Amino acid sequence: MVCTGALSCSASAFVKGRLVKKMKILLLKDPKDDHSGQDPYVQELGSHGFEATLIPVLSFEFLSLQSFSKKLSHPEAYGGLIFTSPRAVEAVELCLERDNKLEVWKKSLKEKWHVKPAYVVGQATACLVRKIGLATEGEKCGNGEKLAEYICSRLALLALWHLLERVCGCLHTPFPTGLGAP
Repeated sequence: MVCTGALSCSASAFVKGRLVKKMKILLLKDPKDDHSGQDPYVQELGSHGFEATLIPVLSFEFLSLQSFSKKLSHPEAYGGLIFTSPRAVEAVELCLERDNKLEVWKKSLKEKWHVKPAYVVGQATACLVRKIGLATEGEKCGNGEKLAEYICSRLALLALWHLLERVCGCLHTPFPTGLGAP
């Protein structure tokens, strides 16, 4: 098999000196359905003559949901949330459903968390966080390291703002939006 790009490959290959017409490929990943109901990798490889078999190799188990649920119920104790993956959003949803807190979330908790920053890694995670009713920051950072730099720069600006306000007493304008005003 000769590949010139991500999926621009020829399905023909030589295996032990024999020409094989339809190469079989194992995809070791979680399945993702697109609008056709099929994994896009399986679909794309199939369109190039490959026979792709998807093998899910990872499993996931949430740990400490009970502890997380208690913390989620007390937004006043925290400065914000950081969602590093869609699984983190799923953990919030599980806590709310499992502990019958959906009504409490809708009536009060969501608003209490909404005034705090909700930092996210990536567009997919940002979309899910917005679906639970929170505004997001940092989705364009692309990875955890860049998001950490972004958060630190925002926190440094927030600390400077509060210092100037205390020392000078001259800042009577509201804190800039999107910076996690208290």
